Amino acid sequence: MPPETIRHHDTGHDLTHYFGRLLVTCPNCSGQALILPTPGTPYDQESHYDAVFHPRRLTCTRCAAVAGWSMRREGKVGFGVCVSGGTSDPFFGHPLWLQTPCAGHVLWAYNGQHVEDLRAYVAAGLRERGETRANSSMFSRLPLWMKAADNRGQVLAGLAKLHDLTACVRR
Repeated sequence: MPPETIRHHDTGHDLTHYFGRLLVTCPNCSGQALILPTPGTPYDQESHYDAVFHPRRLTCTRCAAVAGWSMRREGKVGFGVCVSGGTSDPFFGHPLWLQTPCAGHVLWAYNGQHVEDLRAYVAAGLRERGETRANSSMFSRLPLWMKAADNRGQVLAGLAKLHDLTACVRR
């Protein structure tokens, strides 16, 4: 289907929408590790607070590495806030598993759903904004090189590489 006929509607999600499952490079063996909300604690994927402040656990099925992350608190003030965006995970700071060179930059994603959402956006010839505040959604904050029609083929090829990396994700 030609790009002109594909439509994309921005749902308004920001990057924290993808924080429920992060694929990273294991700090011990350089294999693929997974960061999830700490098991046994209630987690609401739609809650921005839970996405940013909820305790996390990193696990690697290759070498059995395990690590925990939680917000350090002093009274009612929390420290150790996660930083989203870029080629490292927002909690531990480990390199993302899903990254590849693309159009002179690094194309990255947090997980398979993030890759698919980016692919749907980049492939679309018509990109519609939703009922969101200006510049608050992930798509409105993408770098210009990813949005440029001249780079569409390279970005889609890069996203295909990232998709292939998600195919070998251990469940």
